[in-house]
Amino acid sequence: MRNTYHRLIRNYFCRMIFEYRIQEDLTQLQMAERLCMDERSYIDLEHGKNGCSVVTLILYLVFECPDSDAFLLDLEKLYQQAAEEKQKDRVPAVSR
Repeated sequence: MRNTYHRLIRNYFCRMIFEYRIQEDLTQLQMAERLCMDERSYIDLEHGKNGCSVVTLILYLVFECPDSDAFLLDLEKLYQQAAEEKQKDRVPAVSR
């Protein structure tokens, strides 16, 4: 389940930072600088090759994210959906 959550966070975060960067008309270098990371690391992060550090997540939420409450609520919904899917996989089928 941990791998599922890790993948979920990585995919969600890379989508959010990409959408934000485009919306704000920023280059990947500018976004990397705002998140205190080198450009190559940012590119890998945006493309989902790597997950983000806690520091990067906090920098984004505090300084860049337009609505951190919505970000966290959306992430919570994704967690709930993943947990429900996992639970469905565990429930045995009823035979007739």
